[in-house]
Amino acid sequence: MKYFPLSLGPMQECGSALLRALQNESMIPLDLLARESVQNCLDAASKPADREVSVDVIIRPHATDVVANLFDSGIDKEVLFRLFPDGGNLIEIRDKGTEGLTGPIRLGDVNRGTPRGNLLKLVYEVGRTRSDEASGGSWGLGKTCYFRVGVGLVIYYSRILSNNRFEERLVACLVENESDENRLQRDSATGIAWWGGEMGAPITDSAIIAELLCSIGVKPYTGEDTGTAIVIPFLRYDLIPGKDEVALEEPDDIARREPPPWWYKDYASYMSVALQRWFCSRIDNPHFRGGAALGVSVNGQRMQTGRMQPVFQVLQSLYNRLDPQPFPGGEDYLDKCGVVATDVLNVSVDLSKVFRRGTSAGRITAVRLTAEQLKMSPPENMPDPFRCIFGPHERAIRDRPLIAFMRGPGMVIRWDNSTDPKGWGGRELLPEGQGFLIGLFVPEKDRELNDSVRERLRNLDQTLEAYLRSCERADHYQWLDHTGLTIVSRIRSKAGNAIDRFNAPVAARPQGIALRTARNIADKLLPAGFGHDGRIPPVPTDRSDGGAVRKHRKGSKQNFPELSITNVLHGESEIRISWRLHWGKGQTNRQLLLGVDSESGVISYEKWTTEELGQFPFMLDRAAITSELSPEAHDVLEMNRLGVVVKPLRPDMDDATVCGELTIRMSGRLDGNLRPVLHAAVLQEMDKPA
Repeated sequence: MKYFPLSLGPMQECGSALLRALQNESMIPLDLLARESVQNCLDAASKPADREVSVDVIIRPHATDVVANLFDSGIDKEVLFRLFPDGGNLIEIRDKGTEGLTGPIRLGDVNRGTPRGNLLKLVYEVGRTRSDEASGGSWGLGKTCYFRVGVGLVIYYSRILSNNRFEERLVACLVENESDENRLQRDSATGIAWWGGEMGAPITDSAIIAELLCSIGVKPYTGEDTGTAIVIPFLRYDLIPGKDEVALEEPDDIARREPPPWWYKDYASYMSVALQRWFCSRIDNPHFRGGAALGVSVNGQRMQTGRMQPVFQVLQSLYNRLDPQPFPGGEDYLDKCGVVATDVLNVSVDLSKVFRRGTSAGRITAVRLTAEQLKMSPPENMPDPFRCIFGPHERAIRDRPLIAFMRGPGMVIRWDNSTDPKGWGGRELLPEGQGFLIGLFVPEKDRELNDSVRERLRNLDQTLEAYLRSCERADHYQWLDHTGLTIVSRIRSKAGNAIDRFNAPVAARPQGIALRTARNIADKLLPAGFGHDGRIPPVPTDRSDGGAVRKHRKGSKQNFPELSITNVLHGESEIRISWRLHWGKGQTNRQLLLGVDSESGVISYEKWTTEELGQFPFMLDRAAITSELSPEAHDVLEMNRLGVVVKPLRPDMDDATVCGELTIRMSGRLDGNLRPVLHAAVLQEMDKPA
């Protein structure tokens, strides 16, 4: 590609200014990238929007010379090889079902009345505002996030349909700090440059484009497909927080050692959750009302509603129920949780003297769910909603509602959990022990503002959607009223009041549910062995699992071991358990055996194998004693993949307590009806693990 530096034109900024333009240093960079890139794809959806917009995110390694060889001149390859001697990683964000980078290919081709098109807006005119009120952005600065996640180099490839003919376009842009000692190009004093074809235009020769794409492993569009692929090489290494930044500050030791959530292990995993966090209402949702459905994949794995984190499935269910009419889409996540229509808040947020006709500014909907309904208990062990939504630098108030708000395009502007008494979640704390409250506000986007409001806005905005769009900053992370107007603050306050009324203690509201129905729901939602319903007295048992913590009464004459689960931490495909073993009487070794829970009792490994049920779904991966009863604690434990043997820690173990940790791993794909059980017993020689 040929090099052409920035010349005089509409893009007069310098690179350092553009890199600061987004003014959001608190959000994790991959979240910013997910929000902006997908929103740009949705803004470019083909008209009419009767097809799905698909967005494929691909993250993979690349060699340094593969990218460097794309550029004939204008880039300091010596610096590039010094910074990345072993290559780097690139991210490709590829959409389909969109218009692509349409419009003139040169600024000089733009005449009065000629649409500027997506190419000039995205690649050359970074700060130009989009005029269509249905778009996600309004500042034209969100796209600067592309330059912030790597060395500043971005490659744009697109295929469009123009005059019934398919055309391809390829161009690269570099935005970097012009005063950086390690800058990649030094000919331009601005830190901004492009590479493409002749006369400062993109490459349009399909043969040349195919050769360049092949060299970096990017597939060209074929058939009837149109769209845009944005390729960002040499990704930074700090786009997600490190382990130390994610660690929780909890008083107990094991919580301090809790590993980061599984999606912090690599960029692909993090992007998968980030896309859910901001676009869950639209992903894989054929009932989305604001435009084309959104299909998303990360490294080839298609994202489906049923595989999203539970809190994001809840939000999509709430979105689909916003219409006061019954939801026609069949069973959703809330139905599966046993939630009925009367359990869901769904009310209009009304404002007076704001609109030409009507008073509704939108609807607020919310639901209260337990940890079990959010699959936080065994066997699913899903992370709680706060870990799914908030980063390590954000303070989550766990006894406050979680309220999301969004505009028509379907991107969550913000998840609000603040203590502001006039905030989205109202002023009340959640009643103790009553789970989580999750809510969503969506405005009436076509509601026209009245003449007096429009005059104060100088007739720039006519609808509520356009007004809210203009109230967003460049990062789209908040709504802030224009001076002298209180539309947003009144919406927020009234939505919070509705949440406060809904947030009354459950006991204060009439239940009106039959006892038989309640028992049936409990049988489906509660873990096996979780309490009793009063029909029969509880039966003592020596079994212990993750469903309840057993406590040993001091002075007990119990002869047999008794196991308690004191803490459970969830990771990807594993459960970390802290346990406490009351030894009982005698010096015989104790054992902890792993089994599978079932309606007919615990299924041991031997029974599972005898009945030919397939691969045993669990295994022990690590185990350790944490007691300080003996300095030789590390020598008193033996483990294999199915059991742990605990030896006496001292000459007299009667009524002693031994504490430890172990990790249970899921071997293969875990069926949702299976869960592990730990059983404590006195070791018989014939039972000793091999």
